[in-house]
Amino acid sequence: MRFAMPTSIILNVVKRPNLLLYSSLAFFTVTLLISSVQSRRRPTIQIGTTSASLASTPATTSTPGQSLPSSSSSIQPIPVNGSASSITSPSLDHPFNQVNPILPIHRTSSTGIQKIVFGAILPTTILKTLARKYNKTLQDAVDALTKGRDQHNFINYFEIANANVVLMPLNPSPTDVLHNLCHHLLPNGVSTIFYMTNSDTYGTNAAATQYLMQLTGYLGIPMIAWNADNMGLAQRISDSRILQLAPSLEHQASAMLSIARRYSWHVFSIITSSIGGHEDFVRAVRDQILSFEDFKFNILDIFTIKKRTPAEIRLELDKLAKSEARVIFLYSTKQEAQKILEAASSLGITGKNYIWIVTRSIVGTASEHYAPNEFPPGMLGIHFNTSHWQLLKEIERAVTIYGYALDLFVEDGSNLNKSLSPNLSCNGSGDSRWENGDLFFKYLRSVKIKSKYGKSNLEFNLDGTLKFVELDVMNLNQGGIWEKIGVWTEQGLEIKDITWPANSPVPPQGVPEKFSLKVTFLEEPPFVIIMPPDEETGACKTNKAVRCRYAPEAQLIGVNKTLAYRNPNYYRCCSGFCIDLLEKFANDLRFSYELSRVEDGAWGVLSQNRTWNGLIAELLDHKADVVATSIKINSDRQAYVDFTVPFLETGITILVAKRTGIISPKAFLEPFDTHSWIMILLISIQIAVFSIFLFEWLSPSGYNMGMKPPKGHKFSLFRTYWLVWAILFGAAVPVNCPKGLTARFMSNVWATFAVVFLAIYTANLAAFMITREDYHDFSGIEDPRLANPTKVKPALKFGTLPSGNTEAVLKRNKPQMHAYMRKYNRSSSELGVKAVRKGDLDAFIYDAVVLDYYTGQDNDCRLLTVGSWYAMTGYGFAFPKKSKYLNKFNEKMIEYRENGDLERLRRFWFQGACKPTRNKGKLSKPLDVNKFMSAFLLLGCGILLTIIILAIEHIYFHYFRKPIINNGTDGCLNLVSMSIAKSLSNDDNSRLSRGNNFWTSMAYNDGLNKNDCRNMVGGLNRYKAEHLLDNIKRSKSFAHLNEDEMMRFQTSNWSSSSSTVPYPRLNQPHYLHKDMTHNHITTNDPFYGRDSTSICTTYSTSTGLRERRIKPGFTSNKQTFPLDKSTAAITEFETVL
Repeated sequence: MRFAMPTSIILNVVKRPNLLLYSSLAFFTVTLLISSVQSRRRPTIQIGTTSASLASTPATTSTPGQSLPSSSSSIQPIPVNGSASSITSPSLDHPFNQVNPILPIHRTSSTGIQKIVFGAILPTTILKTLARKYNKTLQDAVDALTKGRDQHNFINYFEIANANVVLMPLNPSPTDVLHNLCHHLLPNGVSTIFYMTNSDTYGTNAAATQYLMQLTGYLGIPMIAWNADNMGLAQRISDSRILQLAPSLEHQASAMLSIARRYSWHVFSIITSSIGGHEDFVRAVRDQILSFEDFKFNILDIFTIKKRTPAEIRLELDKLAKSEARVIFLYSTKQEAQKILEAASSLGITGKNYIWIVTRSIVGTASEHYAPNEFPPGMLGIHFNTSHWQLLKEIERAVTIYGYALDLFVEDGSNLNKSLSPNLSCNGSGDSRWENGDLFFKYLRSVKIKSKYGKSNLEFNLDGTLKFVELDVMNLNQGGIWEKIGVWTEQGLEIKDITWPANSPVPPQGVPEKFSLKVTFLEEPPFVIIMPPDEETGACKTNKAVRCRYAPEAQLIGVNKTLAYRNPNYYRCCSGFCIDLLEKFANDLRFSYELSRVEDGAWGVLSQNRTWNGLIAELLDHKADVVATSIKINSDRQAYVDFTVPFLETGITILVAKRTGIISPKAFLEPFDTHSWIMILLISIQIAVFSIFLFEWLSPSGYNMGMKPPKGHKFSLFRTYWLVWAILFGAAVPVNCPKGLTARFMSNVWATFAVVFLAIYTANLAAFMITREDYHDFSGIEDPRLANPTKVKPALKFGTLPSGNTEAVLKRNKPQMHAYMRKYNRSSSELGVKAVRKGDLDAFIYDAVVLDYYTGQDNDCRLLTVGSWYAMTGYGFAFPKKSKYLNKFNEKMIEYRENGDLERLRRFWFQGACKPTRNKGKLSKPLDVNKFMSAFLLLGCGILLTIIILAIEHIYFHYFRKPIINNGTDGCLNLVSMSIAKSLSNDDNSRLSRGNNFWTSMAYNDGLNKNDCRNMVGGLNRYKAEHLLDNIKRSKSFAHLNEDEMMRFQTSNWSSSSSTVPYPRLNQPHYLHKDMTHNHITTNDPFYGRDSTSICTTYSTSTGLRERRIKPGFTSNKQTFPLDKSTAAITEFETVL
């Protein structure tokens, strides 16, 4: 069937997973089916091996031997020897106008040189001379490769057999494309296809071109193309193997940007129609912008005109007319450009302030000297030559590239056995894809040819486009004629005088002319600072300050302006963060402004009757175009006005002042926190007391678990408390110590704990006893002291600024606090800060950024902000709703934030000498339990160790003490430990001291210890005397002794070890003093005898002692009980009158 062939090639093509190919083939398949149905009615004739469909024309007859009139005249193949055949006149009713007959091609010659073929698709022409020029140009180019002076290496391996030339009509159908490809190119085994056309018809031709390129890309056949409308392709062909000799969209976009850079046009808009490739044009412009590193471009808007009627186009361009664009890039067809520029002219955007730069698709060919009347003079365009003469040059250049690629191919030794003659067929008999085509395309793309006459070399990018091109810059003069005024290359732009729009002598500025804005403000340092002007000149004293109107406009009526400038009641000088930012906006956006203070001096709050005052009212009443000050963004204001993006973030915070010269009355307790004091005083002390006493009670050396203390042992629970407190604070007071080893060890553990405690306490105490600063350390707006200020004594006084955002937020969220603080409000932030500094207010609640500025500027550094920020928001410039200036300010504000301009302004205006901290003015913080835990750990480990020692002590008394005594090895233990030695001497026999034989046993033991039996009586007397003195000392009363009682104390009574000595009668208080430097005891009380006698002294021969007796009749107020040095016993009583 007639359509079996194209259907088969489509079925082969759709096997490739390419969505783009699917979509295009689906469209063209419908066209093929329609064409096939029409072709069934046409007779088919054969011309050689070529079949062609004839159109429905009057029948023609021919005589035998005469060839039938063919609808396509033959172009003879170009033989290798250089002969060329003539071209017959083509028939216009055939779907493809001119095709060369297919001649037999021998793949290899007798000499072993491989014959190769390339195909050429050229534009159809009715001029025989031009067709001959095509053939001659191809032949001359091939001869230059094979017979020229520059010999090429490929001629030793390959022979260019012929060139299959196909003349393609201007608007070919898909059938034409498939027929030429399947019948005239693929059967001859072409290794490369030259596609050359100078058509400027965008749309249908571009679609057919894209279809052809997709097919060759799928088949793997490289293509060298020069088509002027290559930028009109609907989409880029990702897998194409095409070398494009014509300038691409990227080249034209780069040339247009170079023109904009030359005249410092930073900002422009782009307008495109729905022409194929319009998205690629926008992408190309964006990509080329990135290559200009030293010049910044900004695309304001991108418009795609899809409507066709003038009214619809004018409606779409209305937004462009209202924008700030003065430079417009236009990409469309010439017909579409006529409609667009006609609508633009009606909107007034083609005047002297506007410049239009267009692509080659609008400029057209060089033969079209006159532009349409809708094109305004002064337009600039990009152009390159597409004449027939240029086409012939490009054909020659394509053949040259082909020959250089063959040289690169044969120079690679790995390609010697590879063929450059593909075996492709549309009927399925051959290969579906030429695998060596990808390889050969790499060599085509790698070709580098040096150009002559100083022009750029011929090289290609990775995508197959030229690296270096030359484009003409055209200018539409007043006569409506495109005139070449310059040339663009990659090296730069050369341009001469230009006819500008409206015949202006200077180029357009590229931005709107300066416009004027009314700006209102309210002073607040450091955002807006007002100062009086110079009284003589009226000028501002600082360079950064600008003149601003301070008085209401009504007061200036009839006032001399020169005199008003000098009067601070009318005009003042404004400076600050917002003024610098406003100046930067004015320079970049090119506008002037008039600065005036808001008349009612309010920031702007919404009243109960839903009306605004202050700055917001100025915008709503159209008295101002913009508010430039530290106005905060909130939801109420945003419902009525628009804000720019914030230039600073802020919140609500609290300002307080430091109070100096204060020492806390609890400073001595501040080294430790509450929990640490509880652990020390209520827990650690109790544990130490009960541990020491418990160990003493359990110890065999102590209470030995008895209910009464051992004789002579003065230790109890309360005395343990006294001991623990004395050790803890290092008090030099008399204390009673335990006798048990474990209790004494536990006392040492507690002493170690006390050393650690005292060291830490004294080290931190100094930090809290110095004079320091104090202030109200509020945690924030949610602090309970602010919610209930009257509960603090004295009551807190704090306020804010009325008619501002802070008051509105507190009124809505903290109504009780707001009602209380209204009486303490101040009219300005500066007055509020002064009130806090003087002590009139305890705190001032306001914007955090402003209060931070005041704290940094405080000379005494007594101010600081406390607490966390509340109700976070930001500062921004305010505009009326739907202001046309809002977007401009937003774009610049974002730019300033990104490039660091806002940060530099902030550092300049908010930097202060004072750097207060939000922390308390303390040198140290109270130590908590965690930091003191090591001391408690020491105490706990000491208790555990004492328990172990207690167990060892019990083991010793029960198991080791008696064997040591029985073995008699206790003599040397006195040198080691007196406690152990004493425990060994205090055995079971010595416990007789607790009965009636106490004195005897003591004397006996004393005699045994001294190994002298003669001293037993002396030892007995000594122990009796000591026992008596202890009792006298313990009772602290005077003993009334009579003569008989005194006689019992004679030596005769003391000589008997079994006799007992009655205690003297002790019934009156006395003062007894034991003189440790003498051997007697003295008392001040009188001595009473049976009779008063004088003193008499006798000497006892039996005992060797001296006795003094008291004569009757004498009374004594002083008594002495001398002690004999040898026996240490009471030997005499002496009365001194």
